[in-house]
Amino acid sequence: MFGNNPVEYAFRKYGLMKAEDNLLKHKKFNKWFTQTKKLYPLVYNEKAVSTLLRYYSDSKLYKILNAGKVGSTKDVAEGLQNALRKSWLSK
Repeated sequence: MFGNNPVEYAFRKYGLMKAEDNLLKHKKFNKWFTQTKKLYPLVYNEKAVSTLLRYYSDSKLYKILNAGKVGSTKDVAEGLQNALRKSWLSK
């Protein structure tokens, strides 16, 4: 089913679609994000956001990422927020 989209396959496999507000702190999020970076080194934030938007609305995802801009998840959250903003501008 997700054979053509390994990023989404891993997202579902790790149960991240149920993480909601705790997404960035979920024990499997870092593993999923690292795999996404390895698969798509030049556009990993965009690929991650594309997958996240299948499970969360724009506003919900923005809130999750905004809340994650602290401590060890700050850089990841900011990168994903920037990719989310770019996706809005490209619509």
